[in-house]
Parts: sequence; structure tokens; C-alpha cells
Amino acid sequence: MATKQNQGTFRATGISLDTGKAEFLSALSGQLTSEEEQKFKFNVSLAPNCTDPATQIAIFKIEPSEGPVPSFLMAKHPSFVHRVGGIDIDSDFFGLTQLYPVAEDEIDIE
Repeated sequence: MATKQNQGTFRATGISLDTGKAEFLSALSGQLTSEEEQKFKFNVSLAPNCTDPATQIAIFKIEPSEGPVPSFLMAKHPSFVHRVGGIDIDSDFFGLTQLYPVAEDEIDIE
């Protein structure tokens, strides 16, 4: 479920490389109920997935960012099927993401 700290920002993984921004935006909008369609808008950015080069990730923000979120994001582990694969949504995304894979012994957090 979405947390207050993420302020309406989510990360989606498992997006095929040939999915464009407009198509992903349409897929997200397709998850809304008919009542939610007029209530919510999405702002989407796509980027290569550094840990899985066969896919890309999306960072998306829901507007308005305050108040309840769309019902499909209220699940414990939100996801949906797009094309032939599943898209997983990180509802506890706080805006930080790992850009490059790092071996566990190389992690340096101060």
C-alpha cells in the first residue's frame, strides 16, 4: 500500500524494452476504475533497468499526490499484466534507486 512518505511516487519494473511512454501511460490508466479515471493523472518517466538489461523501469507520480491513491495501488504487492509479462510496482518507493549493480561487499553506507 502507498505510504505517506512516498508522496504519490512509485517505481514499476518488468516493462518490456519496446514499450514507449504513451503505451505505458495507457496501461497505467487502464488499471483505473471508471470512477478513478477522472480523478487521477499520471506523470511517467521511463529508463533502462541497469540490473536487468532486457527490461526498463518507470518512475511515475500520481496527481493529485495527496489523499487516497488508485485502488490497484492499494494491494499489498501491486502489479498488473501488460503484454505477456507482469509489471511489479514498488509502492514504498522513496525516490532512491540503485543505478548500477554493486556487490554486497562493495556497499558503503555512512
